[in-house]
Amino acid sequence: MFAQVKTENGFSLVEVMIALVVLLLVFMGLMQSALLGIDSNLRNIFRDEALRIAAERMEEAKSLPFNGLVDDTDIADPVADDNFAIPECQVAPVSDPNPYPVRVDRSFRDIVDFPYGTRRTVFDYDADTKRITITVRWAYRGGCFSHRIISLRRR
Repeated sequence: MFAQVKTENGFSLVEVMIALVVLLLVFMGLMQSALLGIDSNLRNIFRDEALRIAAERMEEAKSLPFNGLVDDTDIADPVADDNFAIPECQVAPVSDPNPYPVRVDRSFRDIVDFPYGTRRTVFDYDADTKRITITVRWAYRGGCFSHRIISLRRR
């Protein structure tokens, strides 16, 4: 007589559910790291565009006559300009009481008219030398970011 041995060749429902939960946790970790990478790339894209804007504004400032080189805040009044909608970050924060009177909207990649606020400040060292500072500020995901470049100009 032969004894019959029962063999179970499949997975039970509990084993399948545990495997699916483990797989779900792995995919959630992968998705979180992908989202973190995308966010980091966007921050770099916004910063690179701010670098371009600052360089353009600096070239614009250097092309002005030496005696005509003054602060933006001396020229523009953002409150008086109805078309100037200041993004949330360009409203003067506690640490920066000066306004950002020149708005620059940029379109790049799939982002249309992303607003940057810019400010030019000029400091007279002596009669023949001025220090030009260009500050660019932008808001992204509730945070304020800025980039600043400085150059000297001689008569």
